[in-house]
Amino acid sequence: MNEFQTWLAKRLDELGEKMDGMNVHMGRIDQTLVKNASDIEHHIRRTDALEAIVQTVEADVEPIKTHVDRIQTVSKFVVWVGGAIAAVLGLAATIKGLLG
Repeated sequence: MNEFQTWLAKRLDELGEKMDGMNVHMGRIDQTLVKNASDIEHHIRRTDALEAIVQTVEADVEPIKTHVDRIQTVSKFVVWVGGAIAAVLGLAATIKGLLG
């Protein structure tokens, strides 16, 4: 074997070793991808379960929100009526004081 053939054979062996290393590395990447896919599936299941719980809680809270809105409306009305009565009584007291 001449010098070039020896050099070429050595280079091909080095390339083969590098390719073996790349194959090992790619195998590790594949393992990581499989694990990540499993983790994502687990996360999706948990997220779906939590979303269902949130929807249930929102449905349970809706009547409370409606009740609070009604109480706030009634409270505003009572305050408005109280203010109107106070204004009328104040005006009546002022007129009474001026007339007599």
